[in-house]
Amino acid sequence: MIYPLEFYRPEFSPTPDLNKDGTVNIVDMATVAKAFGSRPIIPEWNAVADMNVNEVINIVDVAKAAESFGKQTDPQ
Repeated sequence: MIYPLEFYRPEFSPTPDLNKDGTVNIVDMATVAKAFGSRPIIPEWNAVADMNVNEVINIVDVAKAAESFGKQTDPQ
């Protein structure tokens, strides 16, 4: 499994603000959409879009990002 280092910290929780700009917006949704249907061995794979960290980008990941659409987050 290939994830950014932060994914391996015990306190890690995926954020729907994938680009960490402070707002869950169309850019974040496009990131999930571009990776939709992918797994780590597929070129379109994007670990930050794997909202439930199960090595597949599917409708669950889209839904998790979509439920926060328009919300402000803490940019990190």
